[in-house]
Amino acid sequence: MNRKRIAAVGGIAAAVCLVVGAGIFFWMRSERSSDKAEVYVSTVSSLTETASGAENRYAGVVEPQKTVKIKLESKRKVKDVKVSEGQSVKTGDVLFEYDMSSNEDDLAEAQLDLERLQNEALSLKEQMETYEKEKQEAQEEESQLSYTIQIQTAKMDLKKNEYNQKSKQAEIEKLQRESTQTKVTSEIDGIIKKIDSSQIGDGTGEASEMEDGSVDGTSDSQAFITILSTGSYRVKGTVNEQNVQSIVQGAPVIIRSRVDEEQTWKGVMGSVDMKNPVKNDSAMMVDTMDGNDTSQTASSSYPFYVEMDSSEGLMLGQHVYIEMDYGQTDARDGLWLDEYYIVDP
Repeated sequence: MNRKRIAAVGGIAAAVCLVVGAGIFFWMRSERSSDKAEVYVSTVSSLTETASGAENRYAGVVEPQKTVKIKLESKRKVKDVKVSEGQSVKTGDVLFEYDMSSNEDDLAEAQLDLERLQNEALSLKEQMETYEKEKQEAQEEESQLSYTIQIQTAKMDLKKNEYNQKSKQAEIEKLQRESTQTKVTSEIDGIIKKIDSSQIGDGTGEASEMEDGSVDGTSDSQAFITILSTGSYRVKGTVNEQNVQSIVQGAPVIIRSRVDEEQTWKGVMGSVDMKNPVKNDSAMMVDTMDGNDTSQTASSSYPFYVEMDSSEGLMLGQHVYIEMDYGQTDARDGLWLDEYYIVDP
């Protein structure tokens, strides 16, 4: 009888626990359903980066693919200039001609100098032979020492003479070569940008030098003639030192017109020219450790270049936008999202 009572009591207790648990479950469920918690969502346009209508861009300007800067050779004077500013030239066209009247005088003088050095060398050799002979005939040790010093001095003078002869011979060869190379021609097809007429007849120019325009910031103040290439262009942009790491050489880019957003060109990112910073008057205010004084720190910017697949339709000096090519201009079916938006639980 007692066992039956115990079993009945246990059954009743289990039933009560079941009813209470069920009540708690349904109460919590109803509370959750009535909760008005906010859910944060993003629009599809923001996920696909079309909400703002713009990508991360750099300002750029169209410039010639190459700039040739010609400097006058040292101590040579210009006789006649064959071109003018704004004129189109072809490869091989004569730009200017050197005056050879001074070259002939310099050549004659250099040949006389060489002849004098050769005679001086013969005299030094004769002196050395005389000193050697007199040294052998000298009886006193002091006299022999004196002749030894004179012989060593003559040997040193002879070595200097030989060096001077080589230098003078090189100068003569240069003058002879210049006498047959009086005309300077263009190495590219282009347009004459500038002619520094103040250097005509001066004869104080630096050595002739051709410079590729890939090195921006090179001063052309000493250049006699500056030529801009035609037929192919590139785009020059500027990047700040704080985000210079975002420029990846060889990465594909899109050049977009500032006037017509739909007009684009393709290109490849070049390197950043860290050797020629762009002058920038902007500055940042930096707090000092005491929290009171501030100082200005200039922020440097550097040029970079974009090599164009095709420059058709671009104009020299045109301002454009440069943006990384992520395929945003390609036609796609459906909705495209970045991989990190997709979560697989």
